[in-house]
Amino acid sequence: MDGSGENFMLTVHLQVMDKHMSILAKQHIETRFVKIHAEKSPFLAEKLKIVVLPTLALIKNTKVDDYVVCFVYLWLHVVD
Repeated sequence: MDGSGENFMLTVHLQVMDKHMSILAKQHIETRFVKIHAEKSPFLAEKLKIVVLPTLALIKNTKVDDYVVCFVYLWLHVVD
């Protein structure tokens, strides 16, 4: 796949994640949801050890508890 196709797929995947996180944030007002642009926030992305997009960092009591990395690839395996 050429670079433009990969960028398109990444954009779609990020939009899907953003949509679902927005829904969850409205349903769980007791939880703080924060979205960052990793390329524009390299210090924070490095601190959170984000190297693959999209990545969901689950933080509890100021420490990263777990990650959901590139959920789209998990979905693709279910579809196959």
